[in-house]
Amino acid sequence: MTSLLASSFSNAAELDNCLVEKYSLYTKAKEKWQIESTDLIVRHSPHLKDVAELYKNEQLIRIKKNQLAVDILIGSNSEFIDVNKNLRKWLSLSSEAELSLANKSLRYKELLKSVKSSGTRAPHPDGDKLRRVVRSKIMGLPKFQLLLKNFNIEVEKVNHLQCVSNNAKMTP
Repeated sequence: MTSLLASSFSNAAELDNCLVEKYSLYTKAKEKWQIESTDLIVRHSPHLKDVAELYKNEQLIRIKKNQLAVDILIGSNSEFIDVNKNLRKWLSLSSEAELSLANKSLRYKELLKSVKSSGTRAPHPDGDKLRRVVRSKIMGLPKFQLLLKNFNIEVEKVNHLQCVSNNAKMTP
C-alpha cells in the first residue's frame, strides 16, 4: 500500500523510514500506557502485582511483535499492511502471514512463539480478580482516566502525522 504515497518522495526508502518511525511512535505510546497503567494497578492493588505484571509483559511482547511486523512489511506492498488506515488497523495478519514473517525473522519467530504460548497457558488464578478490580476500582480513578486520556491523545497525534517530502519528515 505504500506505493500510493511513494510518488511524493524522492526516495521510497525515505517514505519507508518515515512510516516505520510513525509506527514506532505509536508503539512507544502503547508501551508507556501498558507500563503506567500496570504501575497504577499495582500501587492500588499490590496483592495483584504478579498477575498484573504477567499481563503487562504479555502485552509488551505483542507490541514488540507488531512493531517488528511493520519493520519487515513496510515497503513490501504486502496485503497485510495498510498505512492509509488508522494505526490500530495497519496490520492484518493471518496465521499464514505470521508464519511467513517468522520464516523471514528469527526474532519475529521468537516473539510469535511467546505470544502463542501465553495464549495457551492456563489462566492465571487471579486473572478474573484483576479484571474485576480494574473495572470496579481502577477505571474510576482520576489518575487512570488521565492516563487513558493522555494515551488516546498521543495516539491521535501520531495518527495525524503525515510523512511528507523534504527528507521524509513528519508533520502534524
